[in-house]
Amino acid sequence: TYTQAYTFELSLTNIPTTKKIVFQSDTTLEILFQSNGLHLLPIELKEKKINVDYEKITSERQKKRNYFVLSKEQLLDYLHTQYDFAEKLQINVSGITIQFEDIKK
Repeated sequence: TYTQAYTFELSLTNIPTTKKIVFQSDTTLEILFQSNGLHLLPIELKEKKINVDYEKITSERQKKRNYFVLSKEQLLDYLHTQYDFAEKLQINVSGITIQFEDIKK
């Protein structure tokens, strides 16, 4: 088993067209992977970017507000769906604060 840390660019996707991001507390995320060495190879070779799907990661309650925090647990659950091979994942933030503004038409 190997342990390796990688820094990923964090991008929120699938944002409603009626909103735009005006503040995001962190745009990078350091992830510590623990896994078989061969499983880490694709991470080494790919672009270090994580697209977080707004529709999938946010709760209905969070979607109703223009300000919310993605908790560490939400992020880890989401990352486990993307990197299901990892025996263990750790991240360096307690949460990511995101603030939106309504776009006026």
